[in-house]
Amino acid sequence: MTKEVFLKSVDLPNGETLAYREMGEGSKVLLVIHGNYCSSVHMDIIMDNMPDGYKIYAPDLRGYGDSTYNTPISSLKELAEDVKLLADELGLKQFDIFGWSLGGGVVLQFAADYPDFVRKAAVSGSVGIKGFPLYKTGPDFKPSAERITTMEEIAKDPLIAAPVLNIYKNRDKATLKQIFNASIYTGNNINPETYDKYLEATLKQRNLVEADYALTSFNMTHEHSGVVEGTGDIDKIKGPVLVMQGTKDVVVSKEQYQTIKDGLGDRAVIAEFEGCGHAPMVDETEEFMQVLLNFLGK
Repeated sequence: MTKEVFLKSVDLPNGETLAYREMGEGSKVLLVIHGNYCSSVHMDIIMDNMPDGYKIYAPDLRGYGDSTYNTPISSLKELAEDVKLLADELGLKQFDIFGWSLGGGVVLQFAADYPDFVRKAAVSGSVGIKGFPLYKTGPDFKPSAERITTMEEIAKDPLIAAPVLNIYKNRDKATLKQIFNASIYTGNNINPETYDKYLEATLKQRNLVEADYALTSFNMTHEHSGVVEGTGDIDKIKGPVLVMQGTKDVVVSKEQYQTIKDGLGDRAVIAEFEGCGHAPMVDETEEFMQVLLNFLGK
């Protein structure tokens, strides 16, 4: 039986209001952080499959879902700060935290900035710790070899954000679903009602250009990424971190995945899901949850 989900919101000291989903009762606390083109709605499959004994919080990040977007972002660090402010408002002192895709980057940054608040961290299909490379569109309308380095370039490029912004403006769920089927939900095993709920939640995103820049300028390494100098923040993560990846992920490259493994070293616990795409929690729910729960310690 599906547990009851409570929809709540909290005002943060920085002037934002974060909406969040709350589920379950228990002494174990898990924060679930969604990815780009998403909201907490997309995290339902994890929440629904968590065992008793967990209190689960799934926020809509700033600019997503039902949360506010009063101050535009330019980094994943700001989203991690929002999560910390949310934890403070909820009175959470130490907890497990999971992040998917962009949310994985938020979780890694959170674990670096606030290590004492993290019991265990887990990511799936996370953006690499040297960022998500974006390339300028060439005159042939194909990606060139030249990296995008500014928010202005993202906003102007005809193939990066513009097509999705147009989809959002026109509420074109049919095209959005085609994109998702080809990139995120490649297993094609989501029931139509749930899928429509996901698409509706995606259309609430208001920070696409800024989120794309935050992804491409994310760099926790000690090297220059081609966009920004690295912060070296990866060294601050205490670990352990469960790093989950679908072997057929077409969103996050093997190179991005490798940066996380290399950066964390022996602090990483690696779990690869054979044949899965960017959303192994959907493609192979039972196996995914078993790996996650074994790591968290049921």
